[in-house]
Amino acid sequence: TYPTLAEAIDAVRGTGTIKLIKDVTLPEAITIPAGKNITLDLNGHTLSYGSDPVTLVSLKLFTAAALDVTNDAMIIVNGGSLTIVDSSTEQTGKIVVNDPSTAAIAVKGEKATVTIEGGTIKTAGDKLITVSDEGTATLTGGKFEDSTGTEVLPDEAVASTDNSRIVAIFKY
Repeated sequence: TYPTLAEAIDAVRGTGTIKLIKDVTLPEAITIPAGKNITLDLNGHTLSYGSDPVTLVSLKLFTAAALDVTNDAMIIVNGGSLTIVDSSTEQTGKIVVNDPSTAAIAVKGEKATVTIEGGTIKTAGDKLITVSDEGTATLTGGKFEDSTGTEVLPDEAVASTDNSRIVAIFKY
């Protein structure tokens, strides 16, 4: 076991799985750097960021050409690879972003990839997952909820003219 999620990520050499054994609140964003292929198993626990309660009311998918895709995310995949799963029987694992100015995940770089196979992602802000610089995001499972617990299903990735994409659900 490791005292922080950041230390667990640092300890992975190449490919590895990190399984949460309790709820974790991140004091700052974490980064998955190039050369790391990490599976994050929520294991029925909640990974959260920010201290304000989620206040999102409604969500919508729309284009992201004018959005600034930056490091403003809870989890930054910068050239690395991240797969999110939830191995718990109850499927209660969650990623919750309480800071309205922060995305759940930012995927940056040509070889950066994120695959969401399980868990629930909830955010108080405008975006869930941002993808830029030819990174990729694949949604094969998991749920996306607004603050009322209403499930919202993303339709597809939305391409913009500058090769940045946002695979996300936005407030409207």
